[in-house]
Amino acid sequence: MGKKHYVHVPPNGANGPAGYFAVAWHALRNRSNRRDGQDWLDAARDRYSNDEIEAVRAANGIFKVFAAVTVFWALFDQQGSSWTLQAKNLDLNVFGMQLEASQIQAVNPILVMLLIPLFSGVIYPAFERLGVAVTPLRKMAAGMVLCAFAFAMVGGIQVAIDGGAKPSVLWQMIPYLVITCSEVMVSITGLEFAYTQAPKAMKSI
Repeated sequence: MGKKHYVHVPPNGANGPAGYFAVAWHALRNRSNRRDGQDWLDAARDRYSNDEIEAVRAANGIFKVFAAVTVFWALFDQQGSSWTLQAKNLDLNVFGMQLEASQIQAVNPILVMLLIPLFSGVIYPAFERLGVAVTPLRKMAAGMVLCAFAFAMVGGIQVAIDGGAKPSVLWQMIPYLVITCSEVMVSITGLEFAYTQAPKAMKSI
């Protein structure tokens, strides 16, 4: 429905810069041809331009950042498994309502919708006013630290359960809030980082 509001740039196909895999594959096949002091991508200089090779190099730099983000998502997705299993051992009666353990996950998307405007409109500008540069990498690093704190909290709840207690499921809302803050800082920022840092020819990769 909103298509008419966007700028339409036709795909350039074969007339555009070489793609990631073409340059990387050629460099790998000819890596024995590179000179001393050159890295493996320089072996593609016999066929591809400096801009095409540098575009691949920039994409590789972004992949390194996303390798760390993979660990974040592996932890984040425990909400749908180990956190839900933990909720079965909590007191699911909240203000007279009996909840199902699987319903607790609904807190996450609700919090996401509330926290996105809070972070972009209040928290990030507040840090900027304090003289702290809010860069994508700093946001992502802080988000990963928050993720670790969320799991420490869940671990604390599990210690109480293992000790014979049955805490209220409301205690689990605290780590849900923390990990959702983490998600806002890592997920959205990661996509922004990839799109802004990638050269024009590498945005899709």
